[in-house]
Amino acid sequence: MTERDIINITPETTGVEEVQKQSEKLLPVKSELSSSEGFSVPPLADVIKNLSDVGVRGMAGIALLCASVRMVESNSTLMRQERDKATSDAEGWKDKCHNEEIRCARLSERLISAGRMKVIQNILLSLGGIMGGLSAKYLIDGNNNWAMFLLIISVALLLLGWLWPTQKVEEKK
Repeated sequence: MTERDIINITPETTGVEEVQKQSEKLLPVKSELSSSEGFSVPPLADVIKNLSDVGVRGMAGIALLCASVRMVESNSTLMRQERDKATSDAEGWKDKCHNEEIRCARLSERLISAGRMKVIQNILLSLGGIMGGLSAKYLIDGNNNWAMFLLIISVALLLLGWLWPTQKVEEKK
């Protein structure tokens, strides 16, 4: 017996033939879909249309209504799971973005600080060079006290400029 033959079986005349014919409208054979549970389920739009035309009468209508409700519930459960996963993914990306913004701000501050240190280092080297030139002038003029004083300051400024501590940026991975 085929599925079509099972649907076309009619009970003995009981006075509810009109209801039986309306119930048969609820079972569209051409547009049935196979569900994961192994039985055929008509598309939800057809079921709702037929139920609104006929109403829920008989076991076939109730069975279709239950199957439709079960399908809608499973679809809504899947959609909730997808929504929850997307929400958790979005939270993770927000955290990562926030961490990268903090890292970027720290690196920007380090870059500004390194630029300022480089300027100070260049000023010390320039002052050391100028003081070294002045000490040579005073040494030639015969003013040895000023020459020795400026020479010591010049050497100190040059050493300070050359040996100024620079930050080594080490990335943590």
